[in-house]
Amino acid sequence: MSRLQGSRVETLHLPERLKQETADIHKALEDRLDLLRDGFTSTEYAQLLARFYGFYQPWERAALPLLRQWDATLFEHRSKCAALEADLRYLGIAPASLPLCAALPPLEELPWAIGSAYVLEGATLGGQFLRMHFEKRLGIPREAMGFYAVYGANTGAMWKSFREGLIRAESLASPETFVAAARSTFEALAVWLTREPRSSEQVSIAPARSSSRSRDM
Repeated sequence: MSRLQGSRVETLHLPERLKQETADIHKALEDRLDLLRDGFTSTEYAQLLARFYGFYQPWERAALPLLRQWDATLFEHRSKCAALEADLRYLGIAPASLPLCAALPPLEELPWAIGSAYVLEGATLGGQFLRMHFEKRLGIPREAMGFYAVYGANTGAMWKSFREGLIRAESLASPETFVAAARSTFEALAVWLTREPRSSEQVSIAPARSSSRSRDM
């Protein structure tokens, strides 16, 4: 993968290609969620966690077996569902009661699963910042923010190893295939995270687990 820059050819590896060709749809999703806005509440935080679980749970069930078959070591500790379940239970929300996304991107083929994983792994990079923001602005207990620090101090190392995996995967398919998978994942996430909830899906933080600093209590 290369592009012309001046008089030389610059190699563009898959991680950079994915970042470049999903930047627009990534920003569009961030803008729609607008998690840093002043009016974002602790109830919305709980609802967002529930939505994330509804997407990650079926995604991991569909994609992780295939990804681990390709590289068991790389994907051995990349599940986010245990952290999401712990966060939700701390807030008094039963994960088993939550609806699951049925409109996932295609995950049956390995290149598509890898391209899709790029989106979910990339989301861990901003997790530490969001965790500090939610703690400071909303008073969310750290026990309810494990999802946003799922790799903890290993976040950088986990991204580095995933990036190396992406480069090894370049021989599996055309870059356009990986990009299509990543873009489809952003699109599916946007639909799932921003759709209007049914009355049966309303969730909130249990009073016993709320912080006195929470903005909407």
